[in-house]
Amino acid sequence: MTVTVRHGKLTVKVPRKVYRGNRGDVDAGEWGRFQETLTARYPWLTADACDVIMENGRKEYLAAIDGETHGVAVALAMEGDGDPEGAIAHLKRHLEKDPGSERTWYVLGEILCRIGKTEEGYAALARGRSL
Repeated sequence: MTVTVRHGKLTVKVPRKVYRGNRGDVDAGEWGRFQETLTARYPWLTADACDVIMENGRKEYLAAIDGETHGVAVALAMEGDGDPEGAIAHLKRHLEKDPGSERTWYVLGEILCRIGKTEEGYAALARGRSL
């Protein structure tokens, strides 16, 4: 699987295995191997251009896993980074688009309960269970 990155007129398919987890951490070994392939194929690419491709690939990777998990992966990363309110807002935005995602309701309920908003959290958990 890949993520597609545009760099000027160049379209690059970056392997998803270059990135890991909910934060899109870069696997240095995988990136190094891919960068070697990239620069062999396109020798005019500078190190800075490769860095831009890597970062844009990371953004595309995060967007992909966010969509695949209905916001859950990114929200859990946000909560882990100390931003539970941001995680809640993120999940609510996803629920506006897809109110039928039971996993999103359930994770929203868990986060709400963890920050002390238990009544609202239990309501979200109940909504998730009902789906």
